[in-house]
Amino acid sequence: MELVKRTGRIVVVAVYKEPVPVDLITLGYGEIEILGSCVYTPADYAKSVGLVAEKQVDLLPLVSHRLPLTEGSAPSSNWPRGWTRRRCSWP
Repeated sequence: MELVKRTGRIVVVAVYKEPVPVDLITLGYGEIEILGSCVYTPADYAKSVGLVAEKQVDLLPLVSHRLPLTEGSAPSSNWPRGWTRRRCSWP
């Protein structure tokens, strides 16, 4: 959760075999929202890939910076304020 900005959102699309501990203090003070989903099908995935391939969905706004791989492994505490792994792309 330390990678999510204050008032940010975490979307979990997965199924877990066992419960996962959640830091409720960080969740509450950070006003972080967690959404969960465990239902998606191969058809959903294919449709998503098709929309991107047909350029009906622009993914470029999701990339704010490009870093060399050598910088990508740096601890997130060294990144500029507001950066998170979900907003960075490594070539």
